[in-house]
Amino acid sequence: SGSAPQPVFGFACTASLATGRPKRGEHRAHVAVQTAVATYAAHLTFDADRDEEERQLLELLWHALAMSLELELKGRPHAEPMVAHTPAQAHWRALVLGEELAYATAEHDGALLMPGAFNPLHHAHRRMLDIAEQKTGLAGAYELSIVNVDKPFLDYSEIDSRLKQFDRPVWVTRLPRFLEKARQFPGAWFAVGTDTLIRIVDPAYYGSVADRDAALAELFELDIRFVVFGRQVDGRFVTLSDLELPDALRDRCIEVTREEFDEPVSSTALRRS
Repeated sequence: SGSAPQPVFGFACTASLATGRPKRGEHRAHVAVQTAVATYAAHLTFDADRDEEERQLLELLWHALAMSLELELKGRPHAEPMVAHTPAQAHWRALVLGEELAYATAEHDGALLMPGAFNPLHHAHRRMLDIAEQKTGLAGAYELSIVNVDKPFLDYSEIDSRLKQFDRPVWVTRLPRFLEKARQFPGAWFAVGTDTLIRIVDPAYYGSVADRDAALAELFELDIRFVVFGRQVDGRFVTLSDLELPDALRDRCIEVTREEFDEPVSSTALRRS
C-alpha cells in the first residue's frame, strides 16, 4: 500500500514453575524483548506455590513489555522486577534493520581480517591475528557478523558484550557468508582455520557444485586471499597441506605450519567449561 512499515518487536519467555511433582533445579523464568532500539532481558527465581509463582511471572512479563514498549501500566504494583536494558548504538540498529552491512569500531583499512564469533575471544584468536600480520605485513582487525549461517542472530546485549572483549579494531558486519565478506572487502586477506576453508569449498553450503564453482570464481575475481591455520577436524589436526583444493584457491593461500601454530583451545570448549 506504500505506507510506512509498522514497528515490530519480539517477546519471549521460558519458565519452570512449581508443579505437583519434584523439580530439578530452581523455579525460574527468563524473559526477553527485542525492539529496533534496544534489547531487554530479565531473570527471576521463585520459591512459592504455583498460583503465587504464576502471579509473579505475570508481573514480570507486564513490566518487561511496559518498559520495552514505553507503555504506562496504571494500577500495577510498585515493586518492579529488574530488567536489563541494552540500548542500540546507531550502527548496531542499522545492521539489524539491514540498512548497513559493515562498520569498524576504529579506523582500519579492511585489508586483513579475522572472521569469527569470538564467544569468547581467547589467546589463540589473538595469536592467529598476530601471525597473520607477520605473514602479510598488514595491520589486522577482527570481523564479527551479527548474522551467522549456523548460529543465532546477535541481539544488542550480545553485540555489546562481545565487543567489550577486544583491544583492537573490529569490523561489525551483516555478512554471514564468505562471498558476502569478499564483496564488501575486495582484495582483502582473511585469517581462517582449515575448518573454515573446508566449508568454503563444500558444495553443501552453496546448493550445488556449479554454484560453488561460481562463488569461487567470484572470490578469485575479487582477489581474496587467505592465511590458513591448522585446526582439529574430525579428531585430527589438519593443515593446508592436508586439504584437497582447486589449484587456483591453493595459490591464494599462505600456510601456517603446525610448528608455527598449534593451539587446541576453542571457544566451544571454553563455554562448556
